[in-house]
Amino acid sequence: MSLVNKILAIPLIPIGTDKITWTKNRFGASSIKSGHNTLHPTNNHNNQFQASSSYQPHKKLQNLIWQLHTYPNIRFFTWSMCTNALLTKENLYKRKMTLDPLYPICHSELETPKHLFLLCQWTKKVWSNPDLRIDPSPQK
Repeated sequence: MSLVNKILAIPLIPIGTDKITWTKNRFGASSIKSGHNTLHPTNNHNNQFQASSSYQPHKKLQNLIWQLHTYPNIRFFTWSMCTNALLTKENLYKRKMTLDPLYPICHSELETPKHLFLLCQWTKKVWSNPDLRIDPSPQK
């Protein structure tokens, strides 16, 4: 008797019906995140570059962004920046798409939207340049 036939000859004893379910999180609800964490359990507490990308600005701020009187692509970019939806090196690192999450200009901090556009010493030089003129109103 072949191995396949031996396996097929094993009697199956039905115990109950099978069902596929999502795992539940600490609040008792199922989510994509809880399913992912079940499939890919890792200890992220020891990773110094692990940060949360789940920040969502207050609803009022989001509404203000979408009501800005400027170009639609500027509104979208601003919203993406405030919701940490930009493809920064930090976000790419968390998705295992790059090996280094540091900002390549200063090499001292994670490349986050906040560091990239506000806190980096190089960025501050750009914003403080008196020749830089920003006109937020769209041309008609």
